[in-house]
Amino acid sequence: MEYFETVIRYIMNAKEELSLNKLRKIAKKVSLERSEDIMTIAEKLRKEGKLEGIIEGIEIAIELKYGKEALILMDDIRKIKDLSRIKGIKELIREKNNFDEFREVIYKN
Repeated sequence: MEYFETVIRYIMNAKEELSLNKLRKIAKKVSLERSEDIMTIAEKLRKEGKLEGIIEGIEIAIELKYGKEALILMDDIRKIKDLSRIKGIKELIREKNNFDEFREVIYKN
């Protein structure tokens, strides 16, 4: 956000009249300088989307395997932001046929 503010301040304080071409060059330079930040943000959004997708799958799997009552765990599962831990929970659903064993392992870790 700061870089957009810098560009706007430059435009507002420019003594000479800016051409559209010069403005494009400035915008491109700012964009190139901040491309790493933009990519970091994009990667973070992809990771969050992947996490949400797996959590939705876990919810469906829990209900199908253990019944609707087991969905009480979902509030706690949604609080987990570690992708590897979420993947581990997904695997636990495959391994544990008994809901109490499944719940015990989840709260143990």
